[in-house]
Amino acid sequence: MRAVLRIACIFDRARGGSLMMRWPVLFILGLSAAVVSPSKAAVIATCGPSEGYSYFFPDRSVNATGEWTQGPLNSVMIFIGDDKVSDVIIKGKIGEDDWTRSASDYGAPVYEINREDSLRHVLIFWGPHTELYAIDTHEKVFSMVSQKSGLVRVTHIFVGKCE
Repeated sequence: MRAVLRIACIFDRARGGSLMMRWPVLFILGLSAAVVSPSKAAVIATCGPSEGYSYFFPDRSVNATGEWTQGPLNSVMIFIGDDKVSDVIIKGKIGEDDWTRSASDYGAPVYEINREDSLRHVLIFWGPHTELYAIDTHEKVFSMVSQKSGLVRVTHIFVGKCE
């Protein structure tokens, strides 16, 4: 709601108007933001870091040989939602820099396609990326991520612990 009010104030100042004269509009904007925004979202599971394999598809321009390589995925996956998983946040490091990304940042749809007790299957796809997670919310996550970033085409398969 604060973000909606902040945007309304900036818009109002840019138009040279008086904020007090537009309180009905602000009230309606704030009410709609409160109704639309999810209020029950919680952490369903936190998983990682993971171990597994990556396959870089053969490509001479990026010196990829088409072989499986073993390695760690030093990021943490946080599965968010109320009854179903509605977002996946990934926190990690690239070199010395911390980075965070989420499916919602990219406007990617998140589908919980199967659920039985603590086992959930989550599918995310956006642009050239496809992500599939099999999560036992009390034990492990199995992840398969296939993507093309620039010239690099890669598929990762990893397993990690969950809390």
